[in-house]
Amino acid sequence: MKNLSEKKAEALKAIAGGLGDGAYPLVIFRGGLAGVVLLHLVRKIVGVEAPVHVIFFPRPDTPAQVFNFADKLRRIWGLDMSVCRRAKEVVGVVKRLQCKLLFSAEADKNLDEKTFGCDSLNPFSAFSYEEIKDMAIEYRVPMCSLYDVSLGIKGSTKPDPDNDATKNEAIVRTLKALGYM
Repeated sequence: MKNLSEKKAEALKAIAGGLGDGAYPLVIFRGGLAGVVLLHLVRKIVGVEAPVHVIFFPRPDTPAQVFNFADKLRRIWGLDMSVCRRAKEVVGVVKRLQCKLLFSAEADKNLDEKTFGCDSLNPFSAFSYEEIKDMAIEYRVPMCSLYDVSLGIKGSTKPDPDNDATKNEAIVRTLKALGYM
C-alpha cells in the first residue's frame, strides 16, 4: 500500500501528464473538497496566470452556499467558469473548447468518457476522504462554509436542511445577469 506522499506524487504526475502539449486544462467541479484540491493542483502545475476552464456542474440538490463558493473561487483564482446543469451542456462546452481530457475529482458514474466525448482523469481515485482533507489543509485551499474538515465527517459537505432548488436557480440567474458566469 502506498503512502500519502507517493500517492500525491502520482496524482501530480498524472495531472502534469494530462496537461502535456500545451493542453487547455478543463476541470469539472461539482462543489466538493476534492474538486477544490484538484483545481489548486492544476493551477499550481500550469501556473496561476495560465487559463484554466472550469465547468461547475452542480448536483440537483447542491446548496446555495456551494454556488456562492464556486463564484468566489472563480473570482479569486481568475477561473474561466461555465455553469452547466445537464450533461448535454457539459458536452457542448467540451466540444466548444475542443477538449481532449477532462479532469474530475468526482467518483460519479455519470462523469465518464461516454457521457462527454473525451477522456477523463480522476487523479484522486485512490485517495480516501481523510487524505483529501489532509491535502486541503496542507495546501491551504479556500474552503466552502459547508466543508467540515475538523470533525472528519465522511463526505465533502454537511446537509443543508434549508436547501431550496429554486433558491439555487435564482442565484445562478443573478450571477449570470451580473456577468459573473
